[in-house]
Amino acid sequence: MQPRGFLIVPLLAIALLPIAAAAQDRPDCEALQRRLGNSPQVIGNTAEVRYHAQELSRLNADIRDLRIEMRRAGCGAGSIVSFGGPDDICSDMQAELGAMEADRQDITMRRDEARSLVRPSADPSGVLAALQRNGCDVTEISALPKAAEPEQSGNAAIEPYSGITNLRTLAPAQPSEPAKSAELKPEPPPERPYDRNQKVRSVGPQFFPEENDIDLANPASPGPQPMQ
Repeated sequence: MQPRGFLIVPLLAIALLPIAAAAQDRPDCEALQRRLGNSPQVIGNTAEVRYHAQELSRLNADIRDLRIEMRRAGCGAGSIVSFGGPDDICSDMQAELGAMEADRQDITMRRDEARSLVRPSADPSGVLAALQRNGCDVTEISALPKAAEPEQSGNAAIEPYSGITNLRTLAPAQPSEPAKSAELKPEPPPERPYDRNQKVRSVGPQFFPEENDIDLANPASPGPQPMQ
C-alpha cells in the first residue's frame, strides 16, 4: 500500500500543473487583450484643417482673379513684354502669381499634415502572436456587448436590409353602414322633355340682307349683278 501512495502524489502534482499555469497566465492574457482592445482612434486637428481649407479657398479665388487680370492685360504665354515700359506690369503679375501658387502648395502640405492619423505604437500582429503563444482565447476580445438598437416610434416602419423608410400613416378605419348611408350623393336633376315636332330655335351667326334684290347664290362681282 505504501508504494501506491507515493505514486499518487506525483500524479496529482502533474495534473495540477496546467491549472496553476492557466491561473498564472490569466493576468497576462487579460493584459494582452487590453493592449489589443485599445485600438488607435483617428485623431486630427479639425480646427486647423478647417482653417487651412478656408485659406486655400481664399487663395484660389485670388489666383483666379489675378489670371483674369493677366488675360485682360494681354499677358498670355505668347505676349511680348518690353522691360522698363508700360508692359512691364506683366512680369509683376507673373511674379505675384508664382508667389501665390507657392503659398497654396505650402498650405496644402500643412493641411495634409493636420489630417494625418495617430498610428499605434505596437503592432497588433505581435500582440496576437503573444496571445496565441500563451494559449489565450482571442475570441473574448470580440465578445463585447452590442449597443441596444433604438425602438421605432410612431408609424414609421423600416424593412430589414433596406434603406427605405415607410412614413405612410395607417389607413383610417372604415365607416359604419349608417355613416355610409348618410353620405349618399344627391340625385341628378331630371332631364327636360323633348318634342321632335317642335321647332328648335337656332342660335349663331346669320346673314340678313337689307336689300331684296341681292342674290345670295351668286356673290358680288364687278359689273352688273346677274339675277337668278
